[in-house]
Amino acid sequence: MSYGTLKADVASFVQRSDVTDVIPTWIRYATAQFSRVLRVPQMETRDTRTLTSEFASVPTDFLEVISVTRDDGKELRYIARPQFEAYASQELTPDPQVFTVEDYQFRFLPAPSVSSPLTVTILTYERLADFSADGDTNWLLDEHPDLYLWGTLLFARAWLHDDARLAGIKPLYDEGMAYLRKLKVHATGIASAVGTEIPVVARPYNIRQG
Repeated sequence: MSYGTLKADVASFVQRSDVTDVIPTWIRYATAQFSRVLRVPQMETRDTRTLTSEFASVPTDFLEVISVTRDDGKELRYIARPQFEAYASQELTPDPQVFTVEDYQFRFLPAPSVSSPLTVTILTYERLADFSADGDTNWLLDEHPDLYLWGTLLFARAWLHDDARLAGIKPLYDEGMAYLRKLKVHATGIASAVGTEIPVVARPYNIRQG
């Protein structure tokens, strides 16, 4: 399905000739909502680059990082900014390197340089881009056109203050979203690494206490 077809379907459902100009707004809101709540394999993107400085830009349409892996196969560990600053202030050199997200950029420690570059593969979730031309589409509109329609109509009904028909659309939307979320593939990355951050202060192991 294309953006133009979706707009036509929405117009057919609302049966209002005076809302044609606002239909793209409803679709844009639905697109933003999908990007906010979905984390599925179709949203994953892989970016391989060679870094020569401490900071690196996040990919276009970045939502969330899944993993960062060196070219030798070792996965870098994510740590939160306070722990990262503690590492940096103590001039620690963990191996493999660690990273955080700061000022909408990746930050690495030890920092790569021109003389000591770092080649990494960054796996992230990316947001759905807004439609522009009538021929535009995306994976969600191609694979689940009905879900895109229901999501758009939720915003349409809110705009039209049509609570009666909204009640009938919401279950269809919820059912489609529940099905789509089941397709998620759990991968290592921030979700798993946050719970296993490297302690800033090492403590001796006590065999009696564990």
